[in-house]
Amino acid sequence: MYCAVGVPALTRRARTRNISDSRLKRLYLQLNKEWFGNKLPDDLVIRWARLDKKTQAEATSPKLIRIDAALRKWPRTLKFAIIHEMAHIELWHVVEDHHGDTWQRRMLQLAKAGAFRYLW
Repeated sequence: MYCAVGVPALTRRARTRNISDSRLKRLYLQLNKEWFGNKLPDDLVIRWARLDKKTQAEATSPKLIRIDAALRKWPRTLKFAIIHEMAHIELWHVVEDHHGDTWQRRMLQLAKAGAFRYLW
């Protein structure tokens, strides 16, 4: 497959790899403002993916969150999963144990502030 100038065109999969889903991006930006003081990167890519059965979402780098497509049917779980991954992004360069004490404290802070109200 080639584009008009003779350079190999990207496959659909490659073209969308670094593009956020607009619905997910709006939710991410809203949650960033509400619960993280707009401190997380605006240019983060958040997109749907097919993840293994045990994984609902994953932050694979400080600039990418992948959400399992099955969560499209579960808006509360989707919001919870995004906040969970955002906490990982916030602490990406701070902690090595990604579900350790520092991350647990941050999740408790978010819970006490109301970030998970009506989500579980």
